Formats: sequence, C-alpha cells, structure tokens
Amino acid sequence: MAISCSANGTGHLVDDGWMPHNVADCNGEDAGTSAGATPDPSFCGSSADQGLFAVCWDQKVHLNGTRPGPFCAYKRVTGTTCSSDSGVPGAVSECAHR
Repeated sequence: MAISCSANGTGHLVDDGWMPHNVADCNGEDAGTSAGATPDPSFCGSSADQGLFAVCWDQKVHLNGTRPGPFCAYKRVTGTTCSSDSGVPGAVSECAHR
C-alpha cells in the first residue's frame, strides 16, 4: 500500500510540522537520521522541508536491526515510494507546512 497525503481529508493541512501517516518504509534518498522514536522537529523547520518523509523505528513495535536503539531516517522521496510491502516498515510521518 502506497501513501501520498499531506491533508486531513478536507484538503487542508492540519498543522505545520510532522504529520503521522501509517506503517511503511520509503525506499529512496536518505537525507539524514536522528536518535529517538519520533521525528526530530529540526528536520521539518521550514517550508523547504515540505514533503520530507520520516520513517521511525521504536525497536519495540517497529523493529529495525540496522542500528541499536530507536531512530528515524529522513527521506526525500514522494509518498508513492513509501510502501508497507518494502524494506523494514516503521512509523511514517510527512513534513507539511501551510
């Protein structure tokens, strides 16, 4: 299942910042990583970050053995490349700005 969304169903962005999506993995260009199970606000600080995706693994529910401890990977991809059928699925969020 692919995702591509930056609205709340009404066609309006709900807030600036990280918007949770579903569980998937996004294959594509890595833009960085951060420690912790939730996306780092500094990766979504301006409208230039719009459309950046974060895939996060808490190492409890969403497991990724490539690193110890919870972490997030940031991807400069389209939502259509994020799929629950690929990679190591984690919690996906998208950076959105009004």
